[in-house]
Amino acid sequence: ADTTVELEGQVLGKPADLDDARRMLETLRGRPHAVHTAIALRSTRSLHCSLATTTVAMRCYSAAELDAYLASGSPMDKAGAYGIQDEPFAPAERI
Repeated sequence: ADTTVELEGQVLGKPADLDDARRMLETLRGRPHAVHTAIALRSTRSLHCSLATTTVAMRCYSAAELDAYLASGSPMDKAGAYGIQDEPFAPAERI
């Protein structure tokens, strides 16, 4: 399984560095975007693939919240530089 973030046709993968993570999160702030999660299951006789797409609306987090989240290191291993489950940052306004 893997996940990617898409904003207006642009795919946002995992950030290359903190500057890239900041750029992604500033771009996503206060905006809806698509999150695509694909899964593939293979047995010796078959392959099953599925794709789920979810619209996520980001909240308008403050610069201080963003700085603290970046300092935590959490954005570095996530598509779009965030995890919807990341507390206390909680970047999503609605799903």
